[in-house]
Formats: sequence, structure tokens, C-alpha cells
Amino acid sequence: MKHILELKGINKKYGKIQALTNVNLTLHHGIYALLGPNGSGKSTLMNLIAGLLKPSGGTILYNGKEIDKCAALYRGKLGYMPQYPAMYPSFSVLEFLFYLAELKNLGADAQRQIVWLLEKVDLSDVANRKIGALSGGMKQRLSLCSAVLGDPEILILDEPTAGLDPAQRVALRSFISEISTEKTVLWATHIVSDVESIVSEIIWMKKGVATNSPHNIDAALSLEEKYLAYFGDIL
Repeated sequence: MKHILELKGINKKYGKIQALTNVNLTLHHGIYALLGPNGSGKSTLMNLIAGLLKPSGGTILYNGKEIDKCAALYRGKLGYMPQYPAMYPSFSVLEFLFYLAELKNLGADAQRQIVWLLEKVDLSDVANRKIGALSGGMKQRLSLCSAVLGDPEILILDEPTAGLDPAQRVALRSFISEISTEKTVLWATHIVSDVESIVSEIIWMKKGVATNSPHNIDAALSLEEKYLAYFGDIL
């Protein structure tokens, strides 16, 4: 069954600072690129969708229900990869993922999912290594595993390719594209080339205002050119 995530009239203030202004979005299955410079409201928007913040005004709906009124159900449908993930350095990769699987109540399916994910992100050979001994790129891929574990319907990725080399970025892009057919993927990035070939819609964030458009608009322009045209006055 297709699911729908709706943001209706979302505003967010921090004291006197208006971080988001009247954001209206409807997200279906597919990959949405969330683009904007620092301070544009991207992190605030992601934290609101993840349920980590509450809006100052407006409503977020999941399949027609306010997310704060179906919080347990909604959390079970959500995977979030923050830009700076918190992980336990004394845990091995496997220990950490099985710990998360227990929190997500995956039961007997945990091992199958973990083995599959580690293979997909090329971490099988370091499964028993302590997280504290991993490189930055390995930690980034492990963070992606933790977000995808449990097969969430809504996947929020904040700069998922940071710290990865070009080959790893290509592999991650291919993996996200593969699993996105039945998910809503919100991908925030400054590396627009990472999403250009797979994104179906773009959410432009500028000074707390969100504007969305299909990626095929102005197809003659590259996504990098569109980005520079849209944000050129504030970059």
C-alpha cells in the first residue's frame, strides 16, 4: 500500500527567529532531493519530519493521521540517518546492529536483514571490528545500515555521502535507488551530482521557505546549474 506524508502550513520558530514559514509538501514514494545552503531550514525540516521537534504551527500527517497522535506507529515506519550519528565506539559493527534490531523488535528477521545490509554497503569484512576503529567512511555506511534496518517506509538522509570516496558514493546511490521504489526518501545534500540521476523531485529550501518541483523541469540545465541559479543571490 502506498503511503503519504503531508506537511500542511508548517511554521517553526526558535524564539524570535523564524526557521520555517508556511511549508506545504506532499511526499509519496520516490527520492526527494532536499537542497539549500546552510541556515536555509533543511535540518529543522528533517527534525520535524523525524518527530524530534514539534512545529510552532501547522500539521504533519502520515496517511491522514497527525504523527503525534500515532507516534509509536510512525516511529516504526521511520529511518533517520543524521549528519553526525551517535554510535557506541566500544560496540562491534554486529553488536551495534543487533542492539538496534532489538530496539526495533525485528525478532527472527534481524540476522537476515543485517547480513544483507552489511553486504550491500560493503562492510561484511569488518562486521566484528569495533566501531571506534572504523574509518569515517565506514561509520557513514554503518549509519546508513542503522537507518535502513527494519525496512522503514520513510527514510531521511542528511548528507549520506559525506566522507565517502567517489566509488562508495556511486555504490550508495545505487543502493538507495534500488530500495526507494516502496519508500519515501528525503535526501539532503550539498553534493547535487549524487542525486541528479535518481531524484524524482526537488525540494528547494531558501530562508525557511520550501518550494518543490519535478526534476525534469528545465531539463536542459544540470542540477548544479539549477542550484546555482536558485541560490546564487545568497551563496
